[in-house]
Amino acid sequence: MSFKEKIIKIIDPVFFKEHDEYFKRYSDMVDKYKSLKLQNTQQTKILECINNIGNRDNQVLKIIDNDIVIFKENKSDIVVTANSFPYCNNFYCKILCKWNFKTNSIYIIDIYSNNINNGYGTIAMQALIENATYNGIKTITGSLSIEDTKDINHKERLLHYYTKNGFKIIGDELINKL
Repeated sequence: MSFKEKIIKIIDPVFFKEHDEYFKRYSDMVDKYKSLKLQNTQQTKILECINNIGNRDNQVLKIIDNDIVIFKENKSDIVVTANSFPYCNNFYCKILCKWNFKTNSIYIIDIYSNNINNGYGTIAMQALIENATYNGIKTITGSLSIEDTKDINHKERLLHYYTKNGFKIIGDELINKL
């Protein structure tokens, strides 16, 4: 508190109280403005990302915490990415799959991940399952590739990933009834 404020507080406590309340309200308004400005910046980035994705005939499925965008690329593949880099190789996870609406099934071709053990694969798989259910898909299948089975640690991680996401594993085949 400055010397001037101390004098005002002694001489005119009512003025000081009103001044103090005004300053608090002003500080609150400044904080709200900064928060709204940050939210606006985040929303602008999301809109730019959605427009970029939408311009390529893709479908945004979900946005998580104003940071992660999940979209269906080429009407089949599920991609999880940061909203500022939707089409770089900086995606977090991508599930390549083939949809067959005649048999109401999806075949998982491969899963690419640039961030292992951070939950992005699970986010992508949950988005795939939700979107498949919404579109009437009854079965999701796939098989482990030779590359997947070469490294025992990688294979165990994949088996854990698929079972955690509700897949039943038969030999090297994966089956999930929705």
